[in-house]
Amino acid sequence: MQKIRTVTLELLRKGPPHNQLLSPLTEYLSLCGNFGTTVVNVPWEHAQFISKVRELFYPYDKGAKVLTHLHRRKQVINELAMEVALILGSIPGLAEGITGCTKDENLQLTHLRLVISAAELALLPFELSKNIEGIPGGQENWFSLQTTKPVFMTRQVRNVSPRKIKWPVEPRILFIAASPGGGIPLDNHIQALIKAIQPWIKYSEDKGVKVEEIKKMMTILPQASVEDIEEACSNNEYTHIHILAHGMQDDKDPGKPYGLAMHDIDNPSKIDVVTGTRLAKAICPLSHNLGLAVVTVASCNSGAVSSVVESTGASFAYDLHREGIPLVVASQFPLTFRGSIMMVEEVYGRFLWGEDPFEVLHNLRTKLYALKSNDNHDWASLVVYESLDGSMEKSLLDTRYMQARRAIDAILGPADDFIDKKDEEDKEDKASIKELKLKYTEMFKAVDAIAKKFPDDDFYLAEVLGLQGSAEKRKGGFYSKIGSFEESFDALIESRKYYSKALDRALMSRENNGKLKSSVHWLVTQYLSLSTVVRCEYDMGYWHTAKQSADIDIRVGKGQVVWGHASLAELYLLLLMKEKEERPGSLSDKKVTELAVNHAKKVKELFGGDTFKVSSTKRQFKRYIDWWWSSKFQNFIDGKTSEKPKGKSKSLHDCVKELLSVFDGHC
Repeated sequence: MQKIRTVTLELLRKGPPHNQLLSPLTEYLSLCGNFGTTVVNVPWEHAQFISKVRELFYPYDKGAKVLTHLHRRKQVINELAMEVALILGSIPGLAEGITGCTKDENLQLTHLRLVISAAELALLPFELSKNIEGIPGGQENWFSLQTTKPVFMTRQVRNVSPRKIKWPVEPRILFIAASPGGGIPLDNHIQALIKAIQPWIKYSEDKGVKVEEIKKMMTILPQASVEDIEEACSNNEYTHIHILAHGMQDDKDPGKPYGLAMHDIDNPSKIDVVTGTRLAKAICPLSHNLGLAVVTVASCNSGAVSSVVESTGASFAYDLHREGIPLVVASQFPLTFRGSIMMVEEVYGRFLWGEDPFEVLHNLRTKLYALKSNDNHDWASLVVYESLDGSMEKSLLDTRYMQARRAIDAILGPADDFIDKKDEEDKEDKASIKELKLKYTEMFKAVDAIAKKFPDDDFYLAEVLGLQGSAEKRKGGFYSKIGSFEESFDALIESRKYYSKALDRALMSRENNGKLKSSVHWLVTQYLSLSTVVRCEYDMGYWHTAKQSADIDIRVGKGQVVWGHASLAELYLLLLMKEKEERPGSLSDKKVTELAVNHAKKVKELFGGDTFKVSSTKRQFKRYIDWWWSSKFQNFIDGKTSEKPKGKSKSLHDCVKELLSVFDGHC
């Protein structure tokens, strides 16, 4: 994750935020960083500005039956861009703040937060600005697109306090679509959203199962009324809300406020214009949606220039944000269909992985410009309102970690299910073993690609290496099940390497006070079990380290007690593959088994309804007799190494059977 620093620019005026038209006579007080304040003015009268904005709507106006010429639109864009640049360039400290930020070699993007109190300023296309004086790259370049000192601009309403949010780890999306005012690219948006959540949908060849899995992550309202939205948000909590609808003014309401054309609850063919304030009340009912982090608004061009005149898409976002939505992504002007689809693909395709939202949106603006800037200005339409505090970076790292882990589980879950099948259930699969192997091998390649998405922060590194070791182990289980022992053995060797690196990382002293996400006993226990399987000697000091770590977790508690007992059960099991004189206190087979079973009983007692803790513990024990110490696999290992297994495999088998009997009736 690249380093981002924030520069804040405030524009203030006297009086209430509403009831003010744009005018060169109106004075706005600007404040940027530690530099002094100055008065700035806009160069337009309100009607003059609206007339210019009217030129920016796409070619066909159904009302006037007039084609807007492309060259005229480009001319207006350039005029507005230069005028906005003059406003920003007149503010002391803005250019210095941006260029000063980027002297840091690790800093690749400057976040410019524009804080406004006056509602009329929400009309201004700040994102359209040409480069300002003092920023390298020349004043003919676009301020938001220049690459010498990259800047991403967001807006914030002054009375909305920065909100500490936990970036969603398990996303749930509400897709609101409405088309009473004309066609929308509904199917394209649905497909883009499904593609975005696909990594967390457990693989299944049964379409019915797949649809149910999708429904767990996404709700679709294809002909939404405001009542439908309120009902959906009252019954469920959503982390992301995506809206696809046409922008429209409400001629019936005083002031003709801008809103989105939703379906009327009584007559779906009729239009109900819903303002941002009204929509916010529907999506944030009392006590619900406290985890809502993002609202995206794709307002597509209905063809009616008069539909967005006194207000723009930005003011709808302004109203949503003012009601407390922490991150609103919208458009100042109607997006093209293609632009709206690209918005969904980029935002949801990357937000859900925990990527920095400012990086994602900056890249989206650049991509919109690069791909289609000749005949549209979608790149300039993109506007973002946010009230995110500085603690978001840690939350994003947590999301990146958990989402990568969940995506890997979604791929390997079917392989685990296949491994868990009894042999008599397996006959049909084995008839097409070659095809099955090819299919899962391709899926395993996807696991390797997803592993690159894990955060590279020290806090997670040992855990990530351990999870990669676990993934290799699960791959090996699949290959063993289909009789491909060579690939199975190779996977175990790779798994052991990952666990070795993980425990080295966990045990070494580091500058961050030794804090790490993973538990030492888990990493060491897995390393010891695989070392025993592939017949590699290990120092018993590792065994004692793992035991001490597990004892501490049990004593201190804090959610790790169950895993501590699980590790101790396995550690005592492993002693059965050591000679008696090598064991602590020269424990007998009987005593070792008794200790292992006692800890297994604690796992069952403490699991508290969490079947994952029990099923994962049970699956690990089953590996010993179904795979690692099965006669076929042991015979294969005999041909790979001259080392002979220590201990008594029968004692190990007997102990595992007792351990598994503890969990009878579970999982």
